[in-house]
Amino acid sequence: MIKNWKQFFSIAKKKEICLYVNGSSAFLTMDDPQAVQVLQQFHVQIPKEIRGWQKSDSVEMISMFKGYDYDYSDFLQVPQLRTQKSSGCIVDLIKEGINKTTGIHSLLKYWGMEDAKYMAFGDSLNDKEMLDSAYIGVAMENGDVNLYPYADVVCGPSFEDSIYAVLKSFQMIK
Repeated sequence: MIKNWKQFFSIAKKKEICLYVNGSSAFLTMDDPQAVQVLQQFHVQIPKEIRGWQKSDSVEMISMFKGYDYDYSDFLQVPQLRTQKSSGCIVDLIKEGINKTTGIHSLLKYWGMEDAKYMAFGDSLNDKEMLDSAYIGVAMENGDVNLYPYADVVCGPSFEDSIYAVLKSFQMIK
């Protein structure tokens, strides 16, 4: 558990960086048209709330929109956090040891399917561990090309019936 979220959110406020916070609720920390545009581009529901962090908030993931070249080192003063390139200009701050693979394995364990083989689809760098650990990892053609080495298959773009085509080619659906 991150103990000093107050410090983290203070850094963002001081640097005037909009945060997309996801956890017990989703919110933006400031009105930022660039952040809204990026979230819309990736079909993320835009949070209705624009507010600061509250002690009662459970924070699971934070996205920032300053690009890959921005110096995020001030944020890494808060222990147990790491940066993860996502897509376009998005950099996610995630708790150490947490990624999409850990989430999938938690669900498989919950369902009593620890040894199940699964197929995963991804389009951004925050999907690399998930694709790499999947029995079949599929990267979307219109996603980040740096994800391709972690995938077993590269399929068509996400705006076409590409997932359907892959599932059909593996005879998972008719």
